[in-house]
Amino acid sequence: MPASPALAALARVLDQYEGRYRELRGCPTFGEYVAASGGGADEETLTEPILASILEDVLGFGKGDYFPQMGKSGLKPDFTPTDLVTHRFVLDAKGSGESLTAHVAQIRRYVEQRSLRFGVLFNGRQLRVYPSGSASYDRALSFELVPLWRAARGEQLAVGPDFDAFAAFVEQFSHRTLSTADKIAHVRRQPSWSGRLDEAEVDVEFLVDQLRRLAGALAADAAGRLGDLTAYVDLSSDRVERVLDELRLLALDFEPGLDVATLPDTIAGWSTGSGTVGRVWRQYLLRVAYLSVTRILLYRAWEDVGFVDEMLYDGGFDDAYDRLGENVREVLRRAFLLGSDKYKTLFNAENNYEWYRPSDDVLVEVLYRLGAIPLGKLDQDALGALYVSYVDEIDRDRLGQFFTPRDVVRFMLDRAGFCGQGVFRLEGDERLPLRVFDFATGSGGFLVEAARRIIDEAGIAADDEKGLREALRAISSGFYGGEISPFPYYLTEINLLLQVSRLLGRMRVAGVEAPPFVLGVLRADSLEMKSSAAVSLDMDAGQRADRAELVPH
Repeated sequence: MPASPALAALARVLDQYEGRYRELRGCPTFGEYVAASGGGADEETLTEPILASILEDVLGFGKGDYFPQMGKSGLKPDFTPTDLVTHRFVLDAKGSGESLTAHVAQIRRYVEQRSLRFGVLFNGRQLRVYPSGSASYDRALSFELVPLWRAARGEQLAVGPDFDAFAAFVEQFSHRTLSTADKIAHVRRQPSWSGRLDEAEVDVEFLVDQLRRLAGALAADAAGRLGDLTAYVDLSSDRVERVLDELRLLALDFEPGLDVATLPDTIAGWSTGSGTVGRVWRQYLLRVAYLSVTRILLYRAWEDVGFVDEMLYDGGFDDAYDRLGENVREVLRRAFLLGSDKYKTLFNAENNYEWYRPSDDVLVEVLYRLGAIPLGKLDQDALGALYVSYVDEIDRDRLGQFFTPRDVVRFMLDRAGFCGQGVFRLEGDERLPLRVFDFATGSGGFLVEAARRIIDEAGIAADDEKGLREALRAISSGFYGGEISPFPYYLTEINLLLQVSRLLGRMRVAGVEAPPFVLGVLRADSLEMKSSAAVSLDMDAGQRADRAELVPH
């Protein structure tokens, strides 16, 4: 009897590494390699590549359908499906000489942190599936590889528990593509993250990868919605000029010294242009897409911590979708209206990007993909990494825009003494704000890390009502940021608000009502923001020895 297609595919995967078997252990076949001993560690050279091939050739995942994070750090699983909603599992490879039992705690931690269903361990000899909440592997989904390989070669019958488990594994873990209707149905029945955040963690690299993919889909969608932009700008001549001004500035980023008189004077001219004009238009649409996805990201984070009504995922989507005539774009519009009640300048302000509302299919994809991530626990600068990829598409050397590595940010704040209780100015029993000024924020990395320190490292207890209010005041009235470029300015504001979200969540749990607040982030050229004539630093002789103080605020 011929082998099943899945079994034959598995055998092909195992046979294609015969050169590696010879190199590592001098064995010509998979069976002999597994039976041999010695040869040193082979996780990175053999078992990880084999597991990747099983994902692709046996389970049907394309290279863009999973996120590889291979290495020896042990901090993340080797393979994570990009769609963690339908494929609620992660896979991790170990060396063929390692016992999988020694790594059970690690794979269970991966599963619990991401609220998944399964974790898969693989060492080239065995594949074991560990369900969430179980102390042992599921024998009905776990199998030895040698009997399967031999049966595919006709050396034994394809019967027994390993073959049943392999068939069940392929059925359970194969790649699936859902329709838009299926994704809506899935989002409608998902529970709130607000009661599940304690043990959850955010994999920032995975989140950034998802945001890049979603931004690409949104940019492509925005390219087909030129009519929406036209309708928006037709209502005001100021809007037309603002958009054209931004496009001209982008063109100068691409080609400094370009004669702007040669550029299109209509939006239609930009949208149909080629060369530099076409590149500028694509970059503008990417800005539109980034702002759209990050505003959804922020609202979702606010949902997770209970700061706003649940509308986009956390259990509340089902009710909102019914109430609004099963119109997903209307659900988004209503969510942004609720968001504007909490922070008007971001959700209900005039800018060059607000005209765009995603089409149904791509909007559902965004809600569906972000739904698997506990955004209320985001405690790192995810948007900074996203901004790096955006700037790199132009030429950041020419722009003078550089991403400060986050370990450098931490080092600089440490050297400035902004850590522990040093994040406040203490007067008696009151914590007063320290002024923190970033004069060219980029995506806001310095302010984000400073806010994280106030929230996580200042020793404020979760039930300390006075301390929570002081923490919010320290960020809202102590932090200042200036950014000349409109796009990173918005990223800074959203990035900082994502950190404040966690503080707002703690305040809600403690029964503390957050007062209205506005962050001190301005779209401005910091070099022009002088309130008086330029003067030298006001120092006396003693100060010149080893320190100086800037006297005016």
